[in-house]
Amino acid sequence: MSTNIVEATRRILADRVSGSTSLAKRLLKALVETKPTPEEALVALQTISSSAKSMVILRNVSSTCYKLIERGAPPSEAAEKILEELDRSVEECVGEGVIRLGGYKRFLTLSNSDQLLKLFTALSPAMVYVLESRPGGEGAILAKTIKKHGKPATMAPDLSAHILCGRVDCVVVGTDAVYERGFVNKLGTGLLTHLCAAYSKPIYAITTKWKVAEASRSGDRAGLRSGYNSVFEWV
Repeated sequence: MSTNIVEATRRILADRVSGSTSLAKRLLKALVETKPTPEEALVALQTISSSAKSMVILRNVSSTCYKLIERGAPPSEAAEKILEELDRSVEECVGEGVIRLGGYKRFLTLSNSDQLLKLFTALSPAMVYVLESRPGGEGAILAKTIKKHGKPATMAPDLSAHILCGRVDCVVVGTDAVYERGFVNKLGTGLLTHLCAAYSKPIYAITTKWKVAEASRSGDRAGLRSGYNSVFEWV
């Protein structure tokens, strides 16, 4: 198998701080740039699909790309097609977010997400507070990146969530998987929902169709939990 696609697959599976949408894009771009054979691409996609259990978007992207290649599409062309659809889906999601959240100025969020970054840079926030999001601490990455895009942001300790929730206009979180009766996201999201209820603050979850899990049809909450580790939680 192409060394480049092998290395790209390994890096994606080893990454514990990047958002799932960013990882999906990296996979697709690697398929475009390395131009693997159909056989090599199918092995890489199968590896991602079976290993990235906690990131539904990677499974959905891999599965869709796999089917296109099986039907005869060159891997690079299949990846380019899905990348365009993914980018369009994210832009539509962010556009809807701007419409719904444009009246708010102070936000609270957690973890690291490509969609959250695009949303906050499209808005005109007075401040975005990003919880550190331990274990992992990837909230620091999102706060730093938002500031690089010229928007005000600061990282805050997870224990300050109750204080900050009382100060902001609303809370916005990402999603790692969306089901019919709830969603899965980074540990700490559930606490934010309770704090919003206590402070009468609105909370929004930003997502795209690519994060909708097939298991949503079953509504089996116990089964949904089996594929996720302790840094994720059901909300």
